[in-house]
Amino acid sequence: MNQNLTKEDERRLLFVEYCKYMRQFDENFTKSDADSVSYFREQICNPFIEWIDITCENKIVGFMIIGHGIECHRNADYFIMNVYVKPEYQSRGLMTQKLKEYFREHSGVYCLDVLKNNFKALAFWNNLFKGYKQIKLKDYRKMTSDIYLFGYKVKEAR
Repeated sequence: MNQNLTKEDERRLLFVEYCKYMRQFDENFTKSDADSVSYFREQICNPFIEWIDITCENKIVGFMIIGHGIECHRNADYFIMNVYVKPEYQSRGLMTQKLKEYFREHSGVYCLDVLKNNFKALAFWNNLFKGYKQIKLKDYRKMTSDIYLFGYKVKEAR
């Protein structure tokens, strides 16, 4: 990314890229880049949401957005809301490493949504949570049947 950009600018651009990527799985994810920027601003200003940079070679190449408190399922402690690593940095273990670091510092019940047609994401999450206790969570939202809701108990780093 351009070295003249602020970290917030880098994050915003990366989030817009993520939203464009997600539209291949859900055309209604965000309708435009302006919607993506608005969604980004809502998330970074929310005190119950944590934005965590994923870096490689001193560049922000991805992020994790984790909710807690009111941004979470009523039977979970953390909600893995959005995660993304730029395609050219995927398959390097960057996301796995960052999530495991987070798990070491924050044990509890994690929930996440995965679009059923995002097979790469389903494989990633199934592999990451292999060996953790899966928790059955009731979905209280009015969501379509296109989304899986997962819950896992994380006690310590693997």
